[in-house]
Amino acid sequence: MNNDKSLEIASAALVTSAFHHRITVQPRWNDFDMLRHLNNTSYFDYFDLGKTAYFHAVIADDIDATNVNAVIANVNATFVAPVNYGEPVDVLTAVIAISEHSFYLEQQLVNNVTGEMKCRCVTAMVSFDFKQGGAIPLNPKWVKRIVDYEHNNVKILPPSDNI
Repeated sequence: MNNDKSLEIASAALVTSAFHHRITVQPRWNDFDMLRHLNNTSYFDYFDLGKTAYFHAVIADDIDATNVNAVIANVNATFVAPVNYGEPVDVLTAVIAISEHSFYLEQQLVNNVTGEMKCRCVTAMVSFDFKQGGAIPLNPKWVKRIVDYEHNNVKILPPSDNI
């Protein structure tokens, strides 16, 4: 499902200045370690919240909760600076590239007062048929809604760059 080109493709398509989706995250006490830094595993919980909110905002009325077919194929996170206890944070989410069967998300966890980036995550997702056990083309309505939502700021990848 995954190949070594996924991070390279996504990195070439970064749109870090053009995020159209943002949510504020309410950190929980148990998200922090004994040094009062956000635990590394909590970043992925926050990014999942961002993905969920993004897809709800962009394609919610086309999602059948019993038949969601986008699965994660690869996740790469770069921890830039610690999130300290009490620090206000937002998750920024954008689809940065789409191919026939897959798409790439860039997400950032940022301090919502200073704008300082704390962590950057690139996720490759594949449209998957669970019954047949393989990749399938993305729903064209999803692709159109995502491209429109991102103001046409999505790199369209050739079929050879499918994940």
